[in-house]
Amino acid sequence: MKEKSNAILLIAGGGGHLEQMKRLYSTLELDKEDFDVLLITEKSVSVKVSNFTKVCYFDPLRDKYSKWKALLLPPFVLLKHIYLSIQLFNKYNIKLSISTGPGIAIIPMLVAKLYSKKIIFIETWSKFYNLTFTAKIILNYADVFYVQNKELLARSKKAVYSGRL
Repeated sequence: MKEKSNAILLIAGGGGHLEQMKRLYSTLELDKEDFDVLLITEKSVSVKVSNFTKVCYFDPLRDKYSKWKALLLPPFVLLKHIYLSIQLFNKYNIKLSISTGPGIAIIPMLVAKLYSKKIIFIETWSKFYNLTFTAKIILNYADVFYVQNKELLARSKKAVYSGRL
């Protein structure tokens, strides 16, 4: 039986979330020979996402443009996210999961916790006074919960100020 390769899972949606993850990734001092670097991002991402061993594209959890799809699709998308996340954790020996959000991070982060893996969540730099919906959920499960704006320290005793990425 082939041994699973060690991996780090990075989860970031499109736009600013992905930009923050790219900045974080460029600062991480990883021995690329010891770890595969996996990225989960949204299907709609059209920018180049290089330097990752594998890029997994997840459907967004909601449809921003259709009320009907926003109501009908989430149960199916959630099941698909659960299935794909479990597949990743069974294929790779994921040591750590890091996310900059948004909603596509919820299921993979919860699956990571079920597999007893360490999870780090970094709240988006665009939030100053309230946590995002994703952050409110992940806050209860994250081993480390970073905020990029000092104002958010008042929202959680668990939050650690990291500064901007």
